[in-house]
Amino acid sequence: MKKQKTLSYGFLHHLYEEKSNNSEVFLELEEIPITLSVLKGGRSGIKLSIPIEEWRKIISDWSESEWGEGPERDNQRSQITPEQFDQFLEGFKARHPEIFTDGVVPNTQ
Repeated sequence: MKKQKTLSYGFLHHLYEEKSNNSEVFLELEEIPITLSVLKGGRSGIKLSIPIEEWRKIISDWSESEWGEGPERDNQRSQITPEQFDQFLEGFKARHPEIFTDGVVPNTQ
């Protein structure tokens, strides 16, 4: 099951969402200048220089995306089906078989 859904992709960027997260979108930027500065009161901040063509594509693609057109989804709790949970559990068991031995839960303390 794919965890990321691309909302916008360009030469310098990748804007995507993660399936189980209705509170954030993620923006990966490549080959752009970044300036890190300390703001008043010791707060930190990042200043990005994004080429206007990339920015226009990001904004356009976002506004045309399923989530961009449906703000009622913002911060909504994720809903998974029993089948999706079973699929997750089987994958977890395959990656961590030591947790599921002999029906005894290991002591983690």
